[in-house]
Amino acid sequence: QGSLEYHIPMVVGISGDLDVQLLEDSLQEIVFRHEVLRTNIVSEEGVGYQQIINSEDWSLQAQQVSQAKIDEAIAGYISLPFDLSSDYKLRSCLYTLEERDYVLVCVFHHIASDGWSEGILITEFLEIYSALQKDKPISLPRLDLQYSDYALWQREYLSGAVLESQLSYWEDQLIGVSPLMLPTDYARPSVQSTEGDGISLNLDTNLSSSLRDLSQSEGVTLFMLLLSAFKVLLYRYSGQDDICVGTPIANRTQVELEGMIGFFVNTLALRSDVSCNPTFQDFLQEVKDTTLSGYDHQLVPFEKV
Repeated sequence: QGSLEYHIPMVVGISGDLDVQLLEDSLQEIVFRHEVLRTNIVSEEGVGYQQIINSEDWSLQAQQVSQAKIDEAIAGYISLPFDLSSDYKLRSCLYTLEERDYVLVCVFHHIASDGWSEGILITEFLEIYSALQKDKPISLPRLDLQYSDYALWQREYLSGAVLESQLSYWEDQLIGVSPLMLPTDYARPSVQSTEGDGISLNLDTNLSSSLRDLSQSEGVTLFMLLLSAFKVLLYRYSGQDDICVGTPIANRTQVELEGMIGFFVNTLALRSDVSCNPTFQDFLQEVKDTTLSGYDHQLVPFEKV
């Protein structure tokens, strides 16, 4: 419906000599390599299906803009809605600021991409542009699978007994779960918005080293350790002893999926009980067991189609 919440933008400043035609050719080659970027989502009599189109009609947009207007131009471009039934799922615009200064804006739609895919786009672009510039063969591995292969396999696999087993596990894990009532500085509105924010924190070298040492001695990953600490913090703030936290996972467990642009990411709901007042070491092991169990029941073995 033209929502903007699932846009994934990438903004890159470029200075120096730039061959705009090679830039467009490089991005078009990526669209050609990854069918998911040229897949339309359409429906007939209420039944949705994927329709793959060619890459020849994909083009790089270009615009001259002043330095004073660049932020406004970028924001406007990122906010343009996608028509999932007809648009490519990657669009790009090159803004020329001065003779040798540019800003390249690429926008994925989340239906065809995730955070991992951004790295694939950058890696492939650098390789393709360099190869075309030097008139050399493009040295990228052939994609034996496309996202539609994965989607069809997943639909077929996650059915019957397998699907029932997965649903049964999560129903047991999440029965009776309730949201955390955290103290906030203002009341939440009755109609929730989609606004959000991110907070970054740098840990100093000594603390980082200590955390890694503790993780190793307890036989857990750094993620499990930090998740445990975060859950203790939520327990202290909320006063509730049933703590359930959602965390995104890459969901790429096979080599065949590592180089594919697509939407693979999923979310695990990891629940912990602190009502028995465990020691932090005991709680850490519980979080470890919950995380591994949830991971096992979320990811299924992938076989080549």
